[in-house]
Amino acid sequence: MVTANVHELKAKFSEYARLVKRGERVVVCERNKPFAELRLLGEPTIRPPKRRLGQLKGQCPMTAEFGSSDAEIAADFLNGSIFPEKAAKRPKARK
Repeated sequence: MVTANVHELKAKFSEYARLVKRGERVVVCERNKPFAELRLLGEPTIRPPKRRLGQLKGQCPMTAEFGSSDAEIAADFLNGSIFPEKAAKRPKARK
């Protein structure tokens, strides 16, 4: 437990805040008479560990048909009315 007068606490607040974050209690005094206490609100917040990429690799199998509609969608998009000048130059997609 650390004690600090108001004047000192105002001058070095960030240092005392770091102490509180580490779990230390700071007793606030006025003319060396304690009147308040600074402490953590509950448990200290600790960041969860970062997740590793690829943890589900092999657990979500995809069949060969998964990407088969991509060509059809691309053909509809490129041969549609959005790009009429390109549609005239490009051969139509086979179905």
